[in-house]
Amino acid sequence: MSWICLTVGVTFIILAMIMALVHAHRRNNPGISGKSRSAGNKRVAYSEQDHAMASLAAGGSIELNMDAFDDPELAIAKPAPTSVDDLMSLLKLDDDESDDSDDSQNQSNGGNNDMPALTLASLLEVQRNESIQAAQNNRPRILGDSARELGMRYFRFLLAHHLVPRGATHLTNENNILVAENALRNSRQSATLSHGAVAQNIGGHAVCLFEPLESPVANVDKAMDLLAEFLDKKFVFVILASTEAVPEQNLAHLGALCKKFSIPRNCIFIEQPNGSFINYIEDVNNFVPARLAVEFIPQNFFSKILDYACNAYDEGDYEAVMRTVEPLLQPLYVRIRALHNFPKLLLAQALNLVGMTHRDIGRDDDAVACFDLSLTLLREIEDYEAIKSVMANLGITLALTRPVVPRKIELAIRYLNEVTQLNPRDDEAWLYLANSYLEQFRITNAQSLLRRALKAYEKAYNLTPTAEISQCMDALRSQIGMRHTSATPQYPAFQNRTDQVNANVC
Repeated sequence: MSWICLTVGVTFIILAMIMALVHAHRRNNPGISGKSRSAGNKRVAYSEQDHAMASLAAGGSIELNMDAFDDPELAIAKPAPTSVDDLMSLLKLDDDESDDSDDSQNQSNGGNNDMPALTLASLLEVQRNESIQAAQNNRPRILGDSARELGMRYFRFLLAHHLVPRGATHLTNENNILVAENALRNSRQSATLSHGAVAQNIGGHAVCLFEPLESPVANVDKAMDLLAEFLDKKFVFVILASTEAVPEQNLAHLGALCKKFSIPRNCIFIEQPNGSFINYIEDVNNFVPARLAVEFIPQNFFSKILDYACNAYDEGDYEAVMRTVEPLLQPLYVRIRALHNFPKLLLAQALNLVGMTHRDIGRDDDAVACFDLSLTLLREIEDYEAIKSVMANLGITLALTRPVVPRKIELAIRYLNEVTQLNPRDDEAWLYLANSYLEQFRITNAQSLLRRALKAYEKAYNLTPTAEISQCMDALRSQIGMRHTSATPQYPAFQNRTDQVNANVC
């Protein structure tokens, strides 16, 4: 019996010695266990932290046990820890020998055993990605970087407002602008010039030239020759970084640029502090809403802005309308209601112009809102001639809206009927009234709508006879003679909204 007790005692002593040696080895050779660890039951004792810091201070190295990971490439590419904090974030040891007090504290905190902590592999992956990102952010800037960033800001501004550069609607569209912005973002610009400018195609024969104005052009003639290789026979827009505090010598080449490539002043755009872009004419004349105190704008000055915007609209420059007039509408409306010191007719004209612009760029709901507000002001001052024009614009916009909504078609018919009563010689109103009757027929299948559409087409044809309207009338007459059918004839379709004759009270 005593022999058995002695054997058991010696065994326990040997086991205790082995455990002590293992524990001592773990403390002197910190490692990471390959087991999944939870945040609650794995702690680094204070003495172990002290040891790690002492090893670092003494120039010693701490090796990580990479054998626990399946990814040999990751093991080879592991980044070296760069600080004590980095080391300590990795040295989360498996402390299987934690005392009872730790376990009890774990239980009292509710335990976090179900939430695994980051493994070493994920820590290293995060660290590697961060180092790659830092390397990209800290890379030396190369020729054209500033111009590319300017270009991306300009294209994002256009996309946010659903616009294309002045007069370029026949050369480009939003999709081309998006492609161009993506090209700049991925450093695939069309051309980079030796003075730091970037040229980027935007579709067709249109190109944007981005000038960061960071340094003067040493040899202007040589720079123009280089530009000629890319800009000749192109419709060119020049986009400048903010010209505030730019030395005069950095701007010296712009005159030669505009003269050589016949670039008009309204195709030169300047970045503003608020992220918008205005053209040279607007900058010189101060047609910039951000600079204006709307409550004090004189009537004659706003008339100048509106005249400029109307001319820009006629030339297809929707950008200019949206930049100069659209931001002033709401504050001027508030001014009229609160102070009664601004003419309602002038604001109604502006609302009508912006409504037509919205319609031409496909923003029908915004267009309807502008026309509605314009009509409200015109009815208050009882300007019936202007009412006819704006009501025609509203009815046509409702008729054009896609997808077709029954309520909007009903409103279109109501407004267009009223317009044709007020102005029986409005051939466009008759035409869109006929089209609206056909849209309503598609919805209701009421045969009487076909006869109304035919009558409206006849009115339009009598005012403006065209082969297209004649074909529609022939198809309708044939349709009316058929029974029990829901087929509808084709009616005039305007592929390009800018081809329409817009009623304008400006």
